[in-house]
Amino acid sequence: MDWTHVLSVLKGFDYRVAIDILAVSWLIYRLLLLAKGTRAWQIIIGLTIFFIAVVVSEWLGLLSLNWLLRQAFPLGPVALVILFLPELRHALEEFGRPRFWGRSLGLLAREQMTDMVDAVVAAVSTLSVKRIGALIVFERNTGLDDIVETGTVLNAEASQALLCTIFYKGTPLHDGAVVIR
Repeated sequence: MDWTHVLSVLKGFDYRVAIDILAVSWLIYRLLLLAKGTRAWQIIIGLTIFFIAVVVSEWLGLLSLNWLLRQAFPLGPVALVILFLPELRHALEEFGRPRFWGRSLGLLAREQMTDMVDAVVAAVSTLSVKRIGALIVFERNTGLDDIVETGTVLNAEASQALLCTIFYKGTPLHDGAVVIR
């Protein structure tokens, strides 16, 4: 390897390009994480197969098929918005949450974490004395969006009173589980 060539390439290197590439890569990665395991993931796979078909038809010289596939390109942006409308709404909601930017249960402030654990322990102790079962899940690295979307979102801080009320046998939610984020 010729080091003078490497040095000449590095001299023309602009740090803004590296920052730009890293930012776009990170954003694509986060969007793929949001889509994974959802209907959007299947659509992404379908679009990938479509683009591969366009490239292969051009490479093999299949003029009619290539022309037909390319006629679908102008419809692409509108079709993507229609197909991904629920996912786009969900992605914009996630974009505004601290968890999207890397903050999760493991990165809560120590005081918040202590308060939450104390509330859960107190609730579980109370429920145990009353012989009431409770399924409480702490979301960490594995996303539970698919499960959460099928339930009732309370969007509340975990407290002893709330958890005991949810699992009390007379309430509509008592047969479910609680996901704490």
